Amino acid sequence: MNLEKIINLFEDKHTESLSDRHAAAINKLCKRYNSEGKGFFYRDIPEISKILHLIHVGFQNGKFKLIPALGNFLELLKIPFKKAKCSDENNHVPLLPKLFNSLCPLLKFECSDGSMGYDQITAEIANLITEFASYGVRQLREKEADEAEKAMYGTESRLYKNGTRNLIGIAGSEVPETLVTLLAENKKGMDIITLLIEALASCSLYEPNSLKFSSMGVLKDLVLLMADAPDFRSYIVRISSEAIWNIIEVVGNDAVKTMATEGEIVLALRRIFERVLKEGYKLDDKCLRNELVILINYVVTCPESHRYFTEKETTDDNEETDSFLDIICYYATHDELNSTVKFVGEGSEAASKSMFTTRDEDVEFKKLLWTCILYIVRDPNNSMAHEIITTREVTSALMMYVDPNDTSLLNQRWQPPQIKEIQLHALSIVFNLIPLVPEHFHARDGHSILINFISTYSDYDRKHACLKALLNTSEYDYFKKDFSEGGIMEILLDIIQNVRDNSLDLRELSFNIISNICNNTRPNQKEFRRKGGIEIIKDNLRIGEVDQNGNNKTFLLAVLDCLNFAVYGNKRSEIHFLEIEGVYVLLDLLEESDECLRRLILSSICTILQNDRVFKYFVEWNSSKTTISASQLLIQLFEAEDKRYKVQYENGIITSLDRPLFPEASYHVRKLEEEEKEIVEGEGSRLAESRKSQDMDGMGSRHSQRSIISNPASQMSAMQSQMGSVHTQNTKGFKRLQAAIDASNKINKKTFSESYINKMMLDVAHSYDIRSTIFCIFYRVGFDLHELTPTEKQRMEIIQLYPYLKTGEIWKDIKLELEDNDIKPTSDDENWLETCIEEASEHLENAIYNQNLYSQEIQMKQQEDLESYYAAIRLKNNVKGKPLKMGSQRQSQSVMGSVMGSVHDE
Repeated sequence: MNLEKIINLFEDKHTESLSDRHAAAINKLCKRYNSEGKGFFYRDIPEISKILHLIHVGFQNGKFKLIPALGNFLELLKIPFKKAKCSDENNHVPLLPKLFNSLCPLLKFECSDGSMGYDQITAEIANLITEFASYGVRQLREKEADEAEKAMYGTESRLYKNGTRNLIGIAGSEVPETLVTLLAENKKGMDIITLLIEALASCSLYEPNSLKFSSMGVLKDLVLLMADAPDFRSYIVRISSEAIWNIIEVVGNDAVKTMATEGEIVLALRRIFERVLKEGYKLDDKCLRNELVILINYVVTCPESHRYFTEKETTDDNEETDSFLDIICYYATHDELNSTVKFVGEGSEAASKSMFTTRDEDVEFKKLLWTCILYIVRDPNNSMAHEIITTREVTSALMMYVDPNDTSLLNQRWQPPQIKEIQLHALSIVFNLIPLVPEHFHARDGHSILINFISTYSDYDRKHACLKALLNTSEYDYFKKDFSEGGIMEILLDIIQNVRDNSLDLRELSFNIISNICNNTRPNQKEFRRKGGIEIIKDNLRIGEVDQNGNNKTFLLAVLDCLNFAVYGNKRSEIHFLEIEGVYVLLDLLEESDECLRRLILSSICTILQNDRVFKYFVEWNSSKTTISASQLLIQLFEAEDKRYKVQYENGIITSLDRPLFPEASYHVRKLEEEEKEIVEGEGSRLAESRKSQDMDGMGSRHSQRSIISNPASQMSAMQSQMGSVHTQNTKGFKRLQAAIDASNKINKKTFSESYINKMMLDVAHSYDIRSTIFCIFYRVGFDLHELTPTEKQRMEIIQLYPYLKTGEIWKDIKLELEDNDIKPTSDDENWLETCIEEASEHLENAIYNQNLYSQEIQMKQQEDLESYYAAIRLKNNVKGKPLKMGSQRQSQSVMGSVMGSVHDE
């Protein structure tokens, strides 16, 4: 008996109605194959599909005697298919979708007679799909991915992107649609539904399948099945969670968005959340609880979901119930706000029992709840969420872990590593909450707690987290007034001075805080001066050594910013800065710095030049390396900027006559660049739309989870500290979260490296023209302050005309734009426009004339030096030829001296 004979039995007119013979033939075939221990070949797919189709037709005609035979046949299909030839991979493997399509009608078939046991067939088909989808997955997962794939997608990119031959076959069939339809109808028994979810979870490991599942809304069905399950410990809840995680992991952020936009999903998650918290007490219950909160965290990363978390329902008695955010805040702050300790002699007693223990699972749960709250309230316009967290005193609960003077039971029951972990996470949350509810934080005296905290702890991690929180508070006036009384200035200056114990980034943050609290606050400026802050600024205005925990350029940026806000604008501070020769230090730094900081240093010099006492320091400065004056240094910087803008000179005479400042930035050039940019952006958007399924902003082990922290260094601090539980790390959600954090760390290390930040600073610096600042400095001190060489005088002719030349180029661009848009100005406007352009041209002509004079002077000087040089040579030859008189010897020595002096000048 073989497949063709069975097909003939079904189709032959003499035997087509004999279902018992059909069943017997199928059983005989299965028995023979089982006894021989073999399965089917890929080349048999057409015949197998035909038999399955004929069986389905038989069921439609009431031939239910085939049910047991179909069961045996399905069991035989579970044996992996084999290739008879190498060519089967190309000839027969692509026919797998045909096989899967023949299973779909059987899976959806509803048997009118329940006693026939067709549910067992449905279960066998679901199991068969699971077997097919799982075949080869383990081997592919164990296959090592290269470093590029690991960094971009994670360790399972081969599986998600490439799939196995069976997963590819399922993607090309109707199996995904059939599974989703059966789950949506929810007409099968709970056991069948469970097996269907198993099949769906196995199929979702391949991206095309997961995309179908996500787009068809299966995530909603799975969440509702979890919420409606009679027991949250049941297997259907676990397998539904597994399927949800698979889809989120493979599809990414698009899958999360489909959940976030469904209010029914959020309500279902709330039901599960409250149920598990009220009824769960086992370790597995806590793992499920934590995994559920991770899923909620993924949902709240989408702003579309936030309204469902803040909405309050009205009961039949017209009473409002608590929102989902209220519930989350309640559990997140219960132990902090309700557990206190009363000291009685040597012992203590708790005023109320804590809801959570100090086990790792409960610590992780607490931190996950804090993160979830922050996701919801981080929108500055979400006033309802802000009101909820202030009413629920979330900030006060967080600050209890930070307050060194807190005497409650809260801080006494934790081990030192645990309390440090919780403190770091609390500070990262507080760092983001301060800009959202600054007045509430101030009313709870949070800034004073932060000052006490940084005075108490000396380790790097806690110092760094606390300084960042203080940095956010320092931007508000009502904090600035309290800071001077709290002694923060002395603490920050001590951090800056203690170079040995404090890394560069800690000192940079300290300078940033001082800059903020001194901005427009004279008492703090006075305190800064009295504590020796101006001397500290002077000591730090230099290019330092490389520090692994900081960036020298951003550190100097912070020092210059502090100089601008803590010193400038205060007359006494400015005088003190001048008296300790601060201008000399600025000019030294200007000479040593690169393009990233030049504009800021020049701006700082220009600002301090408003003080009349600066003039003498500017005049007296000379470079310790090259002995050049301040004017010569500025001229060199102007020349470097001219080269960057490709201004052409020949023998010191400008040749870029049409546009002497920006030769390659005319109106037509800019218009062409903008058109090209629009074309590129259009093509990029179309490409992004076509590759939407490959969105790199997803969350899961392939992608970095979207962070709650605004800057790269702290982006992962809140989420990283959520990892550490021995038991919960074995769950599906925590494995994915750990993989997400690992992937994000790799990206952060690569993207936000020091070189990347330096490149950003350089790009910003190149967007400005420092020649305008150089002109302003010369305008204040004078263009003839120092003695200059003729070459330097040539460049000075252009420097002192900078505003006229700039104005002329602007009017030329206006003229070109009017002509390009066919706009004709009035006669008066046109006359004014031409006058302005001609005026700029006249100034340029006068400058070129003066440059020519200096060029002639240079040539004459060179000729004189050359003649003196040759005269010296002739004189030397004469001396060697015959003796000279004493007077002639003196004359020879004087000529030689003059020649050597000229050569030295050149």
